[in-house]
Amino acid sequence: MGIFAALFKEHRSAEKLPIVRERFESNVKGIHIIGDLAGSPVIKTSVNQGFEIVEIIASELKDDTQRSDYDVVIIGAGAAGLSAGLRAQQVGLNYLILEQNRIANTIANFPKGKKIYAEPPGLEVKGDLWIQETTKEEFLRKWCDDVQQKELNIKTKEEVIDIRRSDLFEVITDKGSYWTKRVILAIGRAGNPRKLKIPGADKDKVVSLLIDPEAHQDEDVCVIGAGDVAAEAAIALAPNNRVTMLVRNDKIDRPSKRNKEALLSLADEKKLTLQYNADPLEVTDSEIRFTVDDEERTIQNSLVCAMIGRELPVRFLSKIGIKLENTWTAGRFAWLAVWIVVAYAVYAIKSHLPPFNLLPPDTYTLINQSPSFWYSFAYSALMVGFGIPAMIRWGKMDRIQYWRFASLIAFQVIALFIVPYIIFGIVLAQHNPMWAEEAWRVSGVVLAWPLFFNTFFDSPPKFFIYWGVILAFVVIPILTYFHGKRYCSWICSCGGLAETFGDRWRHLAPKGVKANRWELMSWVIFWIAAVFTVIILTDFSFIIEPIQYKNFYGLFIDTYLAGVFGIGLYPFFGSRMWCRYWCPLQIYMQKLSKWFGRFHISSNDKCITCGHCTRYCEMGIDVMSFAKDQRPFSNKETSCIGCGICVAVCPMDVLKVGPQPTPKDDTSHHHVHDAQGS
Repeated sequence: MGIFAALFKEHRSAEKLPIVRERFESNVKGIHIIGDLAGSPVIKTSVNQGFEIVEIIASELKDDTQRSDYDVVIIGAGAAGLSAGLRAQQVGLNYLILEQNRIANTIANFPKGKKIYAEPPGLEVKGDLWIQETTKEEFLRKWCDDVQQKELNIKTKEEVIDIRRSDLFEVITDKGSYWTKRVILAIGRAGNPRKLKIPGADKDKVVSLLIDPEAHQDEDVCVIGAGDVAAEAAIALAPNNRVTMLVRNDKIDRPSKRNKEALLSLADEKKLTLQYNADPLEVTDSEIRFTVDDEERTIQNSLVCAMIGRELPVRFLSKIGIKLENTWTAGRFAWLAVWIVVAYAVYAIKSHLPPFNLLPPDTYTLINQSPSFWYSFAYSALMVGFGIPAMIRWGKMDRIQYWRFASLIAFQVIALFIVPYIIFGIVLAQHNPMWAEEAWRVSGVVLAWPLFFNTFFDSPPKFFIYWGVILAFVVIPILTYFHGKRYCSWICSCGGLAETFGDRWRHLAPKGVKANRWELMSWVIFWIAAVFTVIILTDFSFIIEPIQYKNFYGLFIDTYLAGVFGIGLYPFFGSRMWCRYWCPLQIYMQKLSKWFGRFHISSNDKCITCGHCTRYCEMGIDVMSFAKDQRPFSNKETSCIGCGICVAVCPMDVLKVGPQPTPKDDTSHHHVHDAQGS
C-alpha cells in the first residue's frame, strides 16, 4: 500500500490545472478555458488560442437563433482574451470582454523597463493582435492603442463573481449581469499571488509585486521566496538597498541558472544576504521576525517583497463548477474501482481466470480464433484508433513524432498481430498445425527478455533461442548505447499502448521524489525473472515444479501488474505505471544506459519555467529543473524513455536530443516569463 499512499500524496500536492478537453472546453459544457489558466503562459500561444476558440464558437453558433445579450462573454483582457475579442469582432459575434483590473494586467505588473520577447520565433501568430520584441511600456501602449482604435467592447475594473447556467449563461459581476451563449475564461494565474499567513502580512509595506525597483533607495528590504520572480526582485533591489532574502530550503535551486548565479555572486560580494532554512514569523512596522534553523532572528525592515508564488482562483472555479485535474473525490475512487474491474475482466477472459474459468474453454472462441487472437486484435485496434489522433496532435509540434507513432503502430500491427496470428496462426497453420502452436513465439522477435518472459520456455525451436539471446544481450545493449531507452517509446507494445490509448492521460503521471523512489521496484521484478528463468531452464527446483514458477510469473506479473493494474490505472496515474514501476526490461536498459549510454537531452538558456516539459512527462521527470539550469539529463539521473514529448511541447525550443550545445558568452539577451494578463 506504500506506493499508492505515496502516489496519492504526490497527486494532491502537485500543481493542478482545470480540466480542459478538446476544443478548449472545460467540464462545464459551453465554458471554454484558454491561455495561462489552461497551462499556456507564452504570449504567442495564448494569442493563437484566443483566435482558435472564437473560430470554434463561431462555427458552433452559425445556425443558433436563441436570443441572448451576447454570443460570447470573454473574461480576462490579457493576450488570450484580447485576441479572442478581436477575432469575435471580425467574424461578427456579439461579444463582451470583462476585466477585473486593467488591460494586460500581468504585463503591466512586470518591473519597469522589462523586455518582452516575441518567442518562439518560428511560431506564426494568428489574428491581428500586435506582438513584437520590445519593453513592457511599449507593449502596453500598442495594445491599449489597438483596443481604442478598434473600439473593442471591453469593460475594465469589473470583477466576475459568479457564472450561473440554465439554457444560457448568466455572468454576474460586481456591477451587473450579462446573459450569453458561451463563456471564455482567459483570466490567467499571475493575478492571484499567494499571501503570507503571518501576523502583519496585511501591512502596506508588504507587497507581492515590484513594478519600479528604482523607487526604493537606501531601504532595508526583505525578499521572501526562492523562485525567479523573487530572485529578479532581489537582484534589482540589491545595488541601492540592504537586501535580505529568506529561502525556506537549505539551498537555492528553483531560479534559472542565470538568476541563481547572479544571486550567489551578489551574496559573495556582500551586496545581498541569503538566509537559508528561514521561515518568516511576523512583520512589524519597523522589523521582520523569522527563524533560521529554529533560531529566532529580527532585522530592521521597511519593505517586504512576499513573492512566494501564485495560485489558481480555486474558490471561483469551484463556485462555477469547474473541476481540477487529479482531484480525488469519492466519485473518482469509484471510477478507479470500475476501471480495475473492467481491466481484470479483459485479462480474465484472455487467460481463463476466475470466474471465467468456470465456463468451457471454447466459450469465447469466435470464428475459430482464441481469446488471445481477439485480445491482440483489440490491442492493435486501440493503438491504431488512438494512435493516429496522437500522431497528428504531437506531429504538428515536432515532425519526428509522426515517425515515432508510425513505428509503434507498425510494430504492433505487423510484428505482433499480423505475423504471429494471421501468417503463422492461420496461413502457415493450414500446411503445418505446428505453426499455430508456435505462433505466439513470434512476439519474442520484437519483445526482448525479460519483458517477454516466455522466450526460452517450452522447448522452443533453436532460432528462437538464438535470437532471444542476441536480442536481449546484443541488440538491446547496442540500441541502448546509441538511443537510451527509446526502445520503450518507439518499439515496445506496452509503451505503444501507453503512448496511443494512454496519451490523453500522460500528464497525470505522479511527480516528486517519493513517487520516483518507487521506480526501484522494477529491480525486484527483474531478479524474479532472472532467477525463475535459471530455475526453469536448468530444472533446478527441489520443491516446486518449473511450470509453477512460470504460472506464478504469468499470473501475478504479466496479468496483474502489466495488464490489470498497468492498464487499469491509466486514467488515474498516467499511462506508464507498468513501464515505470514494474517493467524488468526498462530497468535493465536503464542500467546499461547509465553505464555506457550516449543518449541525453540538453537545453539552452531560453527556459521560462512554464512547466510544460514536466507536466507532459509520462515518466514523472522534473524536466524543467534540468532545463532552467541548462543541465543535460540522461538515464544516469532519470528514467527518461526518449519519447521527445518534452521537446515537442516546449514553447521556447529549449530542449534538444543530442550533444549539449556550447554555452553562449552573451548574457545580455535575458529571456523572461511571457505571461498573459489576467
